[in-house]
Amino acid sequence: MAAQLRRWGLLENRGDVYTARTGHTVASHEGCFYLFGGTDGSARQSDAHAYNQETNIWCEIRANGRPPPARSGAQAVVWNGAVWFFGGYTKKDGDYFNDVFTFDIATSTWDIVATPGESPQKRTDHSVCLFSSSMLVFGGSDGRSRFNDLWELNLSERRWTRILTQQMAAPRSRFAHTAVMYNNAMFVFGGWDGQDTLQEFFEYNVSSNMWIQLPLRGTAPRARYRHTSVVCGDAMFMFGGVDKAQYRFPDLHEYNFITKSWNKVNTTGVMPSARTFHKAVVHEGYMYILGGFDGRRLNDMHCIQLRTKQDLNRLQDDKNGRGSAASQFSNAVPSGSSHAAVGDAQDSASTLMPEDMWIWNPVEMNPHQAQRYTPRTGHAVVVWNHCFYLMAALTRTHVKTIFISTM
Repeated sequence: MAAQLRRWGLLENRGDVYTARTGHTVASHEGCFYLFGGTDGSARQSDAHAYNQETNIWCEIRANGRPPPARSGAQAVVWNGAVWFFGGYTKKDGDYFNDVFTFDIATSTWDIVATPGESPQKRTDHSVCLFSSSMLVFGGSDGRSRFNDLWELNLSERRWTRILTQQMAAPRSRFAHTAVMYNNAMFVFGGWDGQDTLQEFFEYNVSSNMWIQLPLRGTAPRARYRHTSVVCGDAMFMFGGVDKAQYRFPDLHEYNFITKSWNKVNTTGVMPSARTFHKAVVHEGYMYILGGFDGRRLNDMHCIQLRTKQDLNRLQDDKNGRGSAASQFSNAVPSGSSHAAVGDAQDSASTLMPEDMWIWNPVEMNPHQAQRYTPRTGHAVVVWNHCFYLMAALTRTHVKTIFISTM
């Protein structure tokens, strides 16, 4: 069967469009894209713009409160009606940040978030993912060092916790990688370790608090950094990036979480130029690429349909069905009143794992069966031609008994 051909489209930018830039931050919420900061070649910026997907119009946001200092390389998630920003930097060998800001969407208000206790080191080009009511931060760089630490910011309590994992299994230190959440796991691809561009692919399982390096099955992307990744339906989609030789990629790759394999997506239409340091968001089955660098800074926007509404509805129905089973399972687990950090025992106990999806059913034996094997251990069973062949313990010379059961 021929691979599906997906079509890129170029969207006409209208309204108060942001200047061409790299290192900006973009978050999607209910049909609007919120863009902050980045550098347009003249300076780092602290402006904010909103794009309405229905009207295809940009507007500059005149927000209340004090915005974050100008920066690029910050990362953001959307939670509880606000965009949460973390980190970034001003310029090479300049200031690096580990502050947290929120932009309240309804009131259009900036606010700095006080986070008592220990915080992650200042950094840029890290990754952030939203899991439940927490923001997970992994990796990044402060200009001198690269990190492979993992942090959780509990957004309701506004408190940081460092997640300690087995360092032998953790990814090496890196920055400018991508990370996405799918179910109870975070998937990390690529990045730069200070010497080489990386092609490694890792999964961090929240419930078991373990890192696993995944094999690159199928047609995997080449090593790269400063690319983008999004989740749509049952797959992760990755676009662009650059490698050690400064080759910029124009390709789109898909990692299917069900088959656990990669494939290169065949595309046509008005494709984005090969680029890096751009941003990507997903909305209603479409992936949007915003800005970046292809030899010059950009402020264009392209989109491509990754999943139809029918596909997404079907996947959601399947997920809701699994969720019912998860609810029944979690109801059987006693709940405590204390907050559980990501990866601890309480989270593990209340989270449905893949093996919990298997359900045993008793097999009713034929009451008129003439002969049934006696209870035993050490026997062997093989299947052939719709029959089970059960063999009892072996002697030096013969098989003592053989029983046959039709399926």
